[in-house]
Amino acid sequence: MGEAQSLLQEEPEPGDLLEIFRGAYKHWALCVYNGYVVHLTVPDGAPGSSFPTAGTKKGLVKKEPLSKAVGENKYRTHKKYDQERDRRAIEKIVRNAEARVGELVDYDLFGNNCEHFVTGLCDGVPKSQQVNGGLTIGASVLGGIALAGAALAIFQVVKGNSKEGEGEEERQ
Repeated sequence: MGEAQSLLQEEPEPGDLLEIFRGAYKHWALCVYNGYVVHLTVPDGAPGSSFPTAGTKKGLVKKEPLSKAVGENKYRTHKKYDQERDRRAIEKIVRNAEARVGELVDYDLFGNNCEHFVTGLCDGVPKSQQVNGGLTIGASVLGGIALAGAALAIFQVVKGNSKEGEGEEERQ
């Protein structure tokens, strides 16, 4: 297995959030001490696996070496939540994270995923930009489809009315 690669060549520090790029989705972990991370993953998944299979309702909090959690994927150290809220002291964040290791927690892709887990450790308020962004995009797409459908319906009504009007003119 290769060495974990940071996109920004930054060494993560305790308390940093790690965004791990795994193809179609991003996995999140919290950096603790000595090159380890704590993250929410699938209890019976493959090593380094974190994407829940259909029907998965529980997640397992694991502490693993950064290299195992990241695998061959690239990652980025993230401090985006620092700007939004005051974070607890790093020692308290790390202590809370390590106290959760081995815990089975309810897992929900949209309401309690790996990003919710690590942001909740940092400031007590679980949130997921990945989910919020996806929901915003999904709502925009649905809104666009509804608008296109309405426009098509109006066009068909107008087109139908104009044909009726043409028929009346021919009869006169």
